[in-house]
Amino acid sequence: MYLNCKTYFSFRYGTFSSKELVKAAVDNGVTALALTNINSNCDIWDFVKYCREEGIKPITGAEVRNEGQFRLCLYTKPIKFPAHFQTAAARSPDPAATLTQTTHHNVLRY
Repeated sequence: MYLNCKTYFSFRYGTFSSKELVKAAVDNGVTALALTNINSNCDIWDFVKYCREEGIKPITGAEVRNEGQFRLCLYTKPIKFPAHFQTAAARSPDPAATLTQTTHHNVLRY
């Protein structure tokens, strides 16, 4: 498991696209992969989609820096989706759209 991976959305630090990162993980037999771009989560949904397509457990987060100095690495907590959203996600050609709605629903509930 790799817990601190970057894509080119970590400006000046990452070189891979989300798709390339996941492909490299597949090529190396990785079963779980964490994306922690620096001060950014721009490509999280693409990352999750590509990981699921390849059977890799996606872990999302962000590396927080201030004035170039590392401060902390945050990881998101997995959300147990309500059954009606799970069904919709299974039918949806774009799971990111369904997940966005589900995440919003869960945030409001807390």
